[in-house]
Amino acid sequence: MDQGAYLALAAALTVLGAIWTWVALRRRGLGAGVKALGWTLLAPAAYLTGLLRAGGRIVDAIADWAARLVFSPTVWIGFGIAALAIVLIFVARFLPTKEKPSRAARKGSTGAAPAGSAGPASVAARKTAKSPVSDEDDDDLADVNDILKKYGIS
Repeated sequence: MDQGAYLALAAALTVLGAIWTWVALRRRGLGAGVKALGWTLLAPAAYLTGLLRAGGRIVDAIADWAARLVFSPTVWIGFGIAALAIVLIFVARFLPTKEKPSRAARKGSTGAAPAGSAGPASVAARKTAKSPVSDEDDDDLADVNDILKKYGIS
């Protein structure tokens, strides 16, 4: 649009706003009329500051993007890939994953059974082991033992 078209648009919006202001003043009183006048004066202000033209450019850019969106196969391929990525992310939540080894397994177990097995031999070996399983467990057990001794339970 050229400068004359923006001037015509601003003038038309101002005339419509003036009619709205007059109706608001007559029907709802002075407060509503002043508020409508404020809204009416935004159209010539937008024209004089160049915001009306900038708004027109923004609307043109959005219209061009929308037309490209609808008619471009590469855009639809992009949407398809994005949808596939989202589906894969959500499906992955329900699939099994490898669990991280426990702290005891990372420190190194000396038992014959693998670190992940929970057979009776590995449970007995862990119960009879002199060294604590982990520092956190040792601290927690020491606190519990202190409390039990305090109340005469052991």
